[in-house]
Amino acid sequence: MTVILLLGLGFACFDSASSFSTSKIHPSRDFPIQQVKTDSEEEIESLCHIVDQEFSFYLEDADAYLFLSEDGEHILKFFKMRKITPKYWLNHIPVPWLHKKRLSKVVDRERIRQEMMGTLSAIYEQFRYQTGLVYLHLFKTDYLKTKVTLIDQNGKKRKVSLDEVPFDLRKRAVLVPDYLDKCLANGEEREAVTFLCSILDFVKRGCKLGFAGYSDKIDMDFGLLDGRLVYLSLSHIEKDDTYKTARSTLIEVFRISRSLDSWLQNRYPSLAQAVQDETQDLLSFLEEG
Repeated sequence: MTVILLLGLGFACFDSASSFSTSKIHPSRDFPIQQVKTDSEEEIESLCHIVDQEFSFYLEDADAYLFLSEDGEHILKFFKMRKITPKYWLNHIPVPWLHKKRLSKVVDRERIRQEMMGTLSAIYEQFRYQTGLVYLHLFKTDYLKTKVTLIDQNGKKRKVSLDEVPFDLRKRAVLVPDYLDKCLANGEEREAVTFLCSILDFVKRGCKLGFAGYSDKIDMDFGLLDGRLVYLSLSHIEKDDTYKTARSTLIEVFRISRSLDSWLQNRYPSLAQAVQDETQDLLSFLEEG
């Protein structure tokens, strides 16, 4: 009987930990209120118009919860704040032998949070078009004055004040497999190859702006939006001016080309050779440069 109770408690705890709740996206008190408006009235008005509809739970990844708008055109992403909030309470535990370890944890979380906030701000300012970002909100504010209705995995509706939580809003893109399947179904193999090759050109142009570190999940992290390629996983993008050098650009493009080729060999072998031939020309050009 005791074992059954313990198992039941364990499953209940697991379910609670894996389910969405508004407490998981609210920052702790150490996040200051940002008093100065950094966005135009037009941007804020556009945001309020978009979130004046319900957003349903879409998916969960390691760092965030994603919700899809009722019209299917936008994705609202909320960060898992526990993952990036420094555990300052560790400093108050009177266990001397833990001091070094807990200090390291606090410092690491603080560094991760600062780096993430800085990178996201840079993306919003310099790389927004390439990611489909519509709006980015990182600190508590007092001027949005709007709430969004979220529908969680269980169909429960929750109201969230957007002034109080970090989030980003982006347009929904067509994922790579969906676009390729459509091309192949219509006999447009040439268009599919051109699109796939544009991924490496995208990486090259991103490096020239100091943005790189893209993940190798070609099927999930790249997409097509309004006729252009966009990158969807902002948490993987790094901002570093060293990426602007010819050598760093070559290394990054080569890395993604390997991932692209491996993915195509498994998923779209009929396209793999044609893409490999064309990407080799780009790599040769970068090597000569």
